[in-house]
Formats: sequence, structure tokens, C-alpha cells
Amino acid sequence: MKLSLIVRGHHPATDDIRDRLHDDLELVRRAEEVGFDGIVKGSHYSTHPFQSVQQIPFLAYAAAIPFFRNSLLGDFTYAAILFGSWALAESRFPVLRPGPAPAAS
Repeated sequence: MKLSLIVRGHHPATDDIRDRLHDDLELVRRAEEVGFDGIVKGSHYSTHPFQSVQQIPFLAYAAAIPFFRNSLLGDFTYAAILFGSWALAESRFPVLRPGPAPAAS
């Protein structure tokens, strides 16, 4: 059975929406930790006196949360492999080095 959590996301107009967005995203993180399979953003037209974050940007950001955990490690690993390979290639093939091309022999 799949289980989703609905995040209503309507907050009083007097609240700072950035703080409430942080709270809503923390709720999404916790839901993922305890095993929810999906997130649903509730939306309807009862705006005044409430405020909420737009539905699509919220869901896009929430969908990326599980991938943020290891992104720095992944970026570092990718950069090390990419630039390390390039440095190795430059050391073995002079034509790849910056500057004027070597004279033909």
C-alpha cells in the first residue's frame, strides 16, 4: 500500500512566509524519513486571510529533497574524476595543453 501526506500549506497573513515554507519543507523531510511514499500539496481558493506558497514550485522543491543529502559529495566526486582525467590527459598528450600547439616532428 502506498501512503501520501497532504501538506495544506495555508498560513496566517501575519506570518513570514519564508519561515512557514521552511516548516512545510521540514514536514516533507520528516515524512520521507518515516516512510511516506508521496507528498500532495492541498490547494483551494480560500486565500484571505491566509497565504501559501505556489503549488508547483513547492512540489518541485519538495521532490528534490531526497537528492540534496549527497549532492555535495556527488559534485566533489564528479569534479575530481572529470578534472583529474583532464589533467592526466594533458600530461600524456601535449596537444591538449593550453598555449600554442607544439611543433610537428
